Amino acid sequence: MRKTFVVLATTATLLASVLAPAASFASDYFYERERNNNRTTADRVSVPVTIFGERNDVDGENDEDFFVFKAPSSGIYEFDMRVGSETDQDLYLYDQTGEHQIAHSFKSKGRDEYFSVFLNEGREYYVKVKHISGNENYTLNINS
Repeated sequence: MRKTFVVLATTATLLASVLAPAASFASDYFYERERNNNRTTADRVSVPVTIFGERNDVDGENDEDFFVFKAPSSGIYEFDMRVGSETDQDLYLYDQTGEHQIAHSFKSKGRDEYFSVFLNEGREYYVKVKHISGNENYTLNINS
């Protein structure tokens, strides 16, 4: 009887963990829109989000993409950017003024960018993707 109860309890727990929605997965998709090259023209997104960004040939080597979001809760947020093997793009996070850098990741060509940082509920944050080299697009995931 005790073995049956343990098996049923374990099965129920596993099933609940599989069926329950996970908070760490992005639920919205956003396609970056140009002219978001500075804070005043930043694309507004809601978190969690997956952003599909494009390299802008008009701006050439000076292409920067800005996004702004309001943290829905206090806690650790993960920023994970996937880049192509021939592309170098750097990732930055700024406070609500857009002037104070909170976090950054700038790895070499073909390497994905990542950082995690504690953010406060209700505050706005700016994300900047800076194009360094290459012509491939990027995917940026922001999760809490």
